[in-house]
Amino acid sequence: MESFMAEYDHSSHKKQLLSDKQEKLVAVRGHARQCENWQRDPKSEYKIEQQLFQKERDGRIFERLKLLGFGLEIEYFGRHTIRESRRTFFTSKPLTEKGYPHRIC
Repeated sequence: MESFMAEYDHSSHKKQLLSDKQEKLVAVRGHARQCENWQRDPKSEYKIEQQLFQKERDGRIFERLKLLGFGLEIEYFGRHTIRESRRTFFTSKPLTEKGYPHRIC
């Protein structure tokens, strides 16, 4: 507040300064409202949840590959290359022995 008062006191265009500050305030509040609406949107929650599931699945797949002796291959090719080569990584379904025994085991 003190910095605003100092800026106001030193300004030769007080009306313009107040108008500019008001415009900024309206823009910030509008953006805050959009952020709150986005956060409440169930679709965005779903998307975040699906991304978390995919990340967990990704980690489990690479853990399994390392246990099966493919650690050097993972290091050589990199996770990104392996991930891009298989659609298996792009689902949010849990990784289970029952669902994917022929692909990983």
